Amino acid sequence: MTTPTAPAQQQPAATGKKVTEAEKRRTAELERRKSVVKSAVDKLLENAVEPLLTNAAVPDREVEGCFLLLQHLCAKSAPACASLFDKVVGSKVVPLTVKPMLRLRILGNLYNGMCAALTAELRAATLLRVIEFATTADCCDAANAVCGQLPTAERAVAALPAEAAVEKRRKLYSLEASIWEKLGNKAEQYEAQVQYLRTFQGEQNKGKLDAVATQASALLKSRLSDVLVFAVDELLELDAVRNLKSVAASAKLLELAELLVSGTYAQFADFMKANPTALTDNVLNADDITKKMRIATLIALASAPVAAHAASANVDVPYGVIAKELLVEEGEVETWVISSVEAKAIAAKMNQLTRTAALRPLVSRRFATEDWSSMLQQLQAWRGSVAGLMQVTHAAKDHVQRAAGAAV
Repeated sequence: MTTPTAPAQQQPAATGKKVTEAEKRRTAELERRKSVVKSAVDKLLENAVEPLLTNAAVPDREVEGCFLLLQHLCAKSAPACASLFDKVVGSKVVPLTVKPMLRLRILGNLYNGMCAALTAELRAATLLRVIEFATTADCCDAANAVCGQLPTAERAVAALPAEAAVEKRRKLYSLEASIWEKLGNKAEQYEAQVQYLRTFQGEQNKGKLDAVATQASALLKSRLSDVLVFAVDELLELDAVRNLKSVAASAKLLELAELLVSGTYAQFADFMKANPTALTDNVLNADDITKKMRIATLIALASAPVAAHAASANVDVPYGVIAKELLVEEGEVETWVISSVEAKAIAAKMNQLTRTAALRPLVSRRFATEDWSSMLQQLQAWRGSVAGLMQVTHAAKDHVQRAAGAAV
């Protein structure tokens, strides 16, 4: 038997070498094609985005379709997606006021396409940029359009590590306040501003607290200026607001807020004698604040027994006591009681024969533990009333059904 020749043994090795070279050629060709595609996409991003956004002759639907195609071309390249996003958000050539609603839809499509591939931090940052675009576009429709994204952004920020989340939470709440301001929703704007200041709770760096003194002061002024707001204790619990005590320009503002929460009109009068420019220095209307403090004093009178009067739902207060507390003539008492009723601060019944007013508070100057207890008791009472009503309704229904059955 003859031994196999050497060339026959080396044949597989030669075939393997040919396969390796073929793979190299295919890999090189793929890289070349990728390079061509990348170059084409880069040129499109460079030359097509701004004309598409600024050409008024092209319908928005077609523009959106073109961006969907661009998004598809960029789908496998994170840098290309980021570049497209940047051009839609912050083009130097296209003003933010140009087609804001169309651009928001495009940004929404881009975010949805990129979302799965983004890290938690990039996801939060991207959403914040979309919301920021809506706030700077100077368009109420744009602001309204992103309202639905605010809870998503809050969840995205909450998913970040605590250290990374703080600054993004601050930016988010600041943007939210701007959104609600544009839409004229003062309640939501206030809540966002409070949430923003609450991110500074426990802050040891006084420099950071001083940096937000302007925002804290402005928020406190807005609550003091609102003639229908009597409870500002929530703000007084914030470190950023408490820090105003060490800020010369705002220290008296803090004292004034504390008077509104727990002081009397007589104490307010003494404060104004000692600090005659406190209101003008803080751009507050003297007549409004004076009226507010008198109403706040009436709320206090209605909230607790006065002198020998027993605690009850309605507190009968002599006109003389009210006049003494408000520092007015007895003849002005009814005017101030009516003003307080119009402000929906108290409910009152005045008896001109006995010269007394039966007062009941409708608002609280400080929402404390006893207020929560009172609210719980009311809810339980209402629940019992509803349960009793349902029993009566079911009994009546059963009676009607039995009567109908007997008639048949």
